[in-house]
Formats: sequence, C-alpha cells, structure tokens
Amino acid sequence: MYDSISEKVGESGLVVAIEPHPENYEFLLRNIKLNSLKNVIALNMAAWDSETDLKLFVGDKHGHHNIKKDFSLGSLVVRAKPLDEILTELGVERVDFIKIDVEGSELEVLRGLTRTLKRYRPKVVVEIWGDPREVEKLMDQLEYGMRQIAPQYYVLEYFAISK
Repeated sequence: MYDSISEKVGESGLVVAIEPHPENYEFLLRNIKLNSLKNVIALNMAAWDSETDLKLFVGDKHGHHNIKKDFSLGSLVVRAKPLDEILTELGVERVDFIKIDVEGSELEVLRGLTRTLKRYRPKVVVEIWGDPREVEKLMDQLEYGMRQIAPQYYVLEYFAISK
C-alpha cells in the first residue's frame, strides 16, 4: 500500500507511516527497502492525543493489534505521541491526505491531530471501529463533513473533507 501512496505523492512528496508493533514495523521497513521508496518515513510508535507509553494488545492478525481490546494474546508497551508533534518534529510543512486505521483509537488519534487538521485542511480517510458519533462530532467541530464510503466487516470507513 505504501508504494502506491508513495507514487501518488511523487518525489517531492512525503509519506509518514506510523506503526507501533515491532514485527509490523520491520515488515514495513522491508517493504520500503524492497520497493526503493525514498519518500517514506516509517516510525515505530503509536499516534495518540498525548505523549505517553501505551499498552498495545497483540491481535490474532498482524493488522488487529490495538490499544482498546485485550485478545489475551499478550501485550507490549509502545511509545505514543500526537501526530501534531510528530509532523512538527519532522518539519512537515504541507499535509494533503491522512489515512487513519487504528483499530478503535480513532478519537484519540484525531484529538492529537487537531492543529494539523485546522492548519492544512487535508482530506482524511478513517476506519471507525464501533460507534462513529464521537468521531463525527469532533470532525464537525473542526468543520469537516464526513461520508461513509465503505462498510467493511465490523468497521466503517469514512471520508472527511473540509467544509
């Protein structure tokens, strides 16, 4: 997936990929190297609404590790930071598109991204596990309209654009 996004942003663009689980992070690094992606920065951490350490529960599939639901398959502690801070530290001066797939932590991630959303007004695709109302409320406060684009199994995928 990152290779196609990397192509879309072009040589002058940048893709920032956040992956808290060490195995998935290593897989991401191998993918970046294998595809010679020069405009992708991968960070081994979690996005959140504050700088903290979080317990990441191991899921039954590589993409299902999460902060909220204990699958009784173990856990590990991961470093977390707001995306606003991460993007500032990286010196990012333009944000056009954000994809959020965080297995139930959508609200916390978006709360840590409000400065970026207000400043750059990027398009946002967010998978929402559970009730979307709180996410919709926050996005409305940020003057974003949301539209469901794809129901997938037990999650809803929404597209948000500045009003």
